[in-house]
Amino acid sequence: MENLLLFKKPFTKPNAIDEEVVEILSFIDDTKMKLDYAEMCLNFANDETLIDSIIYEILSLQKKYDYYLKLMKKKQIVIEYPQVLKKLR
Repeated sequence: MENLLLFKKPFTKPNAIDEEVVEILSFIDDTKMKLDYAEMCLNFANDETLIDSIIYEILSLQKKYDYYLKLMKKKQIVIEYPQVLKKLR
């Protein structure tokens, strides 16, 4: 699929939109990496306080991830995520 970004409504500044989409995708990618790392840390934690801290971190990152997904939905941005990441890197 050649056109990876599909916008449902017309925009006046395509460059600004591209930058915004890239920024949101960057936040999503960063949040996902942090979430994966926190889940990995949880597997090796052995102190109750540390486990609680990691669980709160995971919950916080999940909320952040959900926020960015809702933001994309609100802006009516539809993408094929893995292909876009390959194109950005």
